Amino acid sequence: SNHIEIERALNRLDAGGGTVILPAIEEAFYGLQNVDTRYKHVLVLTDGGVERGAFEPLVRRMADKGMTVSTVLVGGTLHSEFLVDIANWGKGRFYAVPNRFNLPEVLLKQPTSAQLPAYRTGEYAVDPDGGPLWWGGERPSELPPVAGYVESDTRTGAEVLLRVRETKQPLVATWMWGAGRTATFATEPTGDGTEPWKEWPDYGRFLGRLLALCASPDQGPFRFTARREGHDVVVTATAHRPTVARPVAGVDGGESLVFESIGRDRYEARTVADPRADVALLVGSDEDGSASGSRRLVARAVVVPEFAVDPDHALDLEALARATNGNDVAVGGVAAAATARSSRDVRHVAPLLALIALLVYLADVLLRRLPRTSYSAARP
Repeated sequence: SNHIEIERALNRLDAGGGTVILPAIEEAFYGLQNVDTRYKHVLVLTDGGVERGAFEPLVRRMADKGMTVSTVLVGGTLHSEFLVDIANWGKGRFYAVPNRFNLPEVLLKQPTSAQLPAYRTGEYAVDPDGGPLWWGGERPSELPPVAGYVESDTRTGAEVLLRVRETKQPLVATWMWGAGRTATFATEPTGDGTEPWKEWPDYGRFLGRLLALCASPDQGPFRFTARREGHDVVVTATAHRPTVARPVAGVDGGESLVFESIGRDRYEARTVADPRADVALLVGSDEDGSASGSRRLVARAVVVPEFAVDPDHALDLEALARATNGNDVAVGGVAAAATARSSRDVRHVAPLLALIALLVYLADVLLRRLPRTSYSAARP
């Protein structure tokens, strides 16, 4: 209870002799066995001179029980190899610091092998989500609960198919990655976490459909890709096979895109958007006058270093425009589209500039070839 006296007592201690570590590690092992905590991480701090003993079987046993052992050598180089061995046996890390003032940086570190998300056990109600493509029709109204899941957040651009009702956290989610599709389960597809799903008669069909769509993400006649070009989002549709269908795309909850043919079985559409924000698109094909097989496609934001600032310290662009007699133009709408078109129109001037440069070059060559009157001939 008296911190001042404890600090004074510690300051009066003098370090000397060897370091007896094995009994201390044994005490840590027995002390942590019955502790219910997310991390069990043992730090062994020494300045060298560690005694020899049966460290390996003890530390390996600790690692098998989920206790990570890391070693810290403060100054000097004695026994550094032996401390590295202890860290390897304990699935931890070895740190070498020049003095005691660098210890706070080490004490706050956690080995990556121990950084695992929390697993919640219990009975949690599940809500279905996602479009009809994932369910082969209408979504089910009620699903069996789940017995355990890993806490996680929804990835940007992911489509959640199942979520926990209580926490709104994703249970099954999927998203496009490059030209393919990936899906993740926040619980075991088969195991203790999904034990209640044995009462779900359509679970097998749902899992099979999910695997089929991930294995072949383009179920329609077109393969869609999205890329960013400044303020433009460019969506390209390429036909897998000859088809009379037309590609269909639109911003999720917003405008529809108009595709133009750019080659055989290739179409392209553009829309204007803030390059700092992800844009969610719904793409599909129009075979019978309506969009079919709609699926989600995300155009990732472009990370611009100039925009990566604290909003509290951001530049007041509107005030700057007024001070310099300029205009403050918001991104999006007609103004942004005009700006994007004007930037592309600059390329149309390139042939003219090249022609002018060629004419200047030829004129220079011609002037150099003209005969000149020498200085001696010009004298009387």
